[in-house]
Amino acid sequence: MDVSGSEGRGQGEGPAGETRRSGGVARIVLLLGAALSVVAGLECTPSQRASAKPEAPLITAEHRPRFPRSPHANPRWSWPAMAQFQSMYDQAERQAKPIRLAHGLLVKDVDGQHAEVDDVVLSIEREAEGDLYELQVEFAATDEAYDQARFWNRSGWKLVTGSMERAAAGVPLVFERGSSRIRIEPTYVSSEGRIPMEALDAWSYVATLLASDPPVYDTTRATFEEDAEEKIAAARAAGDKEKALSYYRIWRPMGRCSMDSRPAQVAREYAELCYEMGKLGCFLQLQLRIMGDQFDRVAYSSYGEASHATEAERLTETGLDVDTFLLGLALRFSGVSRQGELGGYRLVRSIKESGRAAPIAARLSAWAKDGTFDDHSRLTATQILALLEEDAALADEESLSEIARLWLARHRAKK
Repeated sequence: MDVSGSEGRGQGEGPAGETRRSGGVARIVLLLGAALSVVAGLECTPSQRASAKPEAPLITAEHRPRFPRSPHANPRWSWPAMAQFQSMYDQAERQAKPIRLAHGLLVKDVDGQHAEVDDVVLSIEREAEGDLYELQVEFAATDEAYDQARFWNRSGWKLVTGSMERAAAGVPLVFERGSSRIRIEPTYVSSEGRIPMEALDAWSYVATLLASDPPVYDTTRATFEEDAEEKIAAARAAGDKEKALSYYRIWRPMGRCSMDSRPAQVAREYAELCYEMGKLGCFLQLQLRIMGDQFDRVAYSSYGEASHATEAERLTETGLDVDTFLLGLALRFSGVSRQGELGGYRLVRSIKESGRAAPIAARLSAWAKDGTFDDHSRLTATQILALLEEDAALADEESLSEIARLWLARHRAKK
C-alpha cells in the first residue's frame, strides 16, 4: 500500500494455488460468503537468506468472513447481485498473486541519473495485463538513501534478466523501461506466500462495489469550464438527473492551489447526486476520490493535503460493512486491478475519521502476525498500525515479518 498518497510510499513512512477441498464445496462456501455480502506546493536488516518456495496453496481454506450489513438496511441502492460478488471473487482467486519484496543493492539508471544504493526494499508487482511489472522503492536505510533510490515511473517495467524464482536464490533481477534500467541484487526475496481467503474476500468486496457502476469520469472527454456548473443546475432544476450526471462525468475543475477545496466540493456534489439516484458504485468511486484527495491542482503540498478532510464518516450511511471495505482498501495484489485505490496516509486518516479504528486495528494486527500471509500485506498492516499509533497491537514484534520489523525499527528511530 502506498502511504504517501498518489506520489508513493515515503521513506520510513510505511503504508509500505490452489488446493480446493473440492470444486463443489468451494463453490458452496463462496456462494454462502457472497450471499452474506449481499444480504448482510503553492499555498492559497532482514537475515541474508533466500525464502523457501511455499509448499502450501496460495489460497487458504479458513472460513469466509461474514458481512453483517444487509442491503435492506439501506434500500435506496441498486446493490450488486450475488453473481457479481461471486464473479469478482472467482476472477481474483484465479489471477491474484502476492506482491513480492526484494531487499538488497539497487542500481538505478533512470532518466540519465545513475545511483547505487544498498539496503533498499523494492516491491515487485505483476501488472494486471501483459508481462510488465510495477516497481516501487518501499524504504531504504535513511531518508537520503531513499531519495537516491526512488524513481517516478513505476509502471511498465519489463523483466529482461533473471526470474522471481531464481531471485530467491540471490540471482539479480534487471528491469527495463525504454532507456531506463533498474537492477536489484537481492539478499532476501519474500516468498510468494498465501492470500488468506478473508483478505481475498475483502479485496473482492471493494472491487465489486466500485465496479457496480461505470467509471465516474469519461477519460476521452473533459472540461474545466465553469459553465458546466450552470448546465448542471439547469438540468437539476428541470428534474433531469441523468443529464446532470452526464455533465458531471466530463467536468473536473482544476484547483488553483494546494489549499483549493473546490475540486472536492464538486466531487461531493456529484456524489450526492449519485446518492439520490441510488447509484452505489458511482457514490463509492467519488467517495474514494474525496477520501484520497485525488484531484487536479496546479500545486500540491503536505499542508494543503492535511487541510482536506476524508469525509470517511459518510461510509456509515451506505449500509456497507465499513470495516471490511476499509480493510479491503489496504490490500493490493499482483495480476488484478480495481477502479480505485487509496494512498496509505489518506487511508489511515479515513480509518480514524470513520470512527472504526479499534476493530480495524484488531484485524490488521492479526494479519501482521499471520505467518501464512504474504510479506507485502504484512508490511502494509504493520505500517497502518504504526501510523494509527496502535502500539499495543505491535507489542509482539517477534510475530511480525522480517521486513516489517526492519521498517518498524527505522520508523521508531525517526520519532
